[in-house]
Amino acid sequence: MTTLYNYDFANYRATDGIYGIHPYPAMLHYMLVRSLILEFSKEGDLVLDPFCGSGVVINESIRLSRNAVGIDINPLGLLIGKVRTLYGISVTAVLQDLDKSYDEIKPEIPHIVNIDYWYSKKAIEQLGKLRSFIRKLDGGVKELFAIALAETARYASYTRKDEFKRFRMENYSTWNPDIYEYFINKIKIYEQLLNSYPKPSGEYKFLLGDSTTNIPVDNASLVLTSPPYGDSRTTVAYGQYSSFGIEWLNGLMFDYDWRKIDNKSIGATGILDLAEISVDSLRPIINSSMPRKREVLLYFTDLFKAIRNIARSVKSGGYLIFVIGNRRVNGVEIPTSNAIAEYGNKLGLELVEIRNRNILYKRMPSENSPSNIKGNKGKTMSKEYIVILKKP
Repeated sequence: MTTLYNYDFANYRATDGIYGIHPYPAMLHYMLVRSLILEFSKEGDLVLDPFCGSGVVINESIRLSRNAVGIDINPLGLLIGKVRTLYGISVTAVLQDLDKSYDEIKPEIPHIVNIDYWYSKKAIEQLGKLRSFIRKLDGGVKELFAIALAETARYASYTRKDEFKRFRMENYSTWNPDIYEYFINKIKIYEQLLNSYPKPSGEYKFLLGDSTTNIPVDNASLVLTSPPYGDSRTTVAYGQYSSFGIEWLNGLMFDYDWRKIDNKSIGATGILDLAEISVDSLRPIINSSMPRKREVLLYFTDLFKAIRNIARSVKSGGYLIFVIGNRRVNGVEIPTSNAIAEYGNKLGLELVEIRNRNILYKRMPSENSPSNIKGNKGKTMSKEYIVILKKP
């Protein structure tokens, strides 16, 4: 059963409010999240997002008096989510200190492979000064400044800003942004956004982890999540997108090789399990000779592993909601929403409904290049499907 609900939210951008803090690919629309939390949980419930990205579900949950746990393999996404939980923060005195001391700060440059390929010498020095200053901060202020540095590092780099993957801009030698001004403006915007958003009233945890292997939660009332729509090579490469920020925060906020993100993402394990993914909607693909069939089936192998773990984390009577897009591969629409519903049935879950919404403002390209040949573009998805399951 497919029902059309009024989930388009044409008057609201997904980057409104605190979700304008450090852009992140393919964020769930906070109004959709808010609506589903209110419909399928109550105050005091535990909400789990096992693919939490930059923490939209977590932040909406704790502002609706729910408790929440977010899990992701991307430490930058988790830090962005944590910064979005801050409230009542003031940065005026810290900015004054930075302005007074900036000229005398000795740059601290982390190890970045091919740093001169991606940054000008001026950018390296300025980013290094900001990193050195941030090291002496603590608490939420340090986290906020660190995320501003991460966003500034990507902006200052030679990477093309309209791409999620790492591609150096053609006219990189003329790229000479005012890095210090950009950073200061971001800090001020962050502060304003945080202090104008509702104050959190629930408890939360952000956990660095892989939901295909383990989910350390066993009493969630609601799972609300949006898994990757496909493998990182052919859809969003979260690791490459986050790489510039991660490199500048390594040794400051965490220690992590950004390559692990794309290498550990859904579909990247390389272990195919046809028995596990044998559901009716996927059999035409399993029996086909379509190009990239193996990549598609590897994606479902890992996705279904995660769903099995997720189902174990939900208490009886709880709901599991997956917001997913049915991407196209070589012109064929992949029935991901139906496959999730069918796999849920194999696990003993009840299908409540599959709803859909138009994607209006999601941070993803309207076209992609599935063949990786320059100029060869194909349309990406324009709808999301909301698969609602219930655990008996």
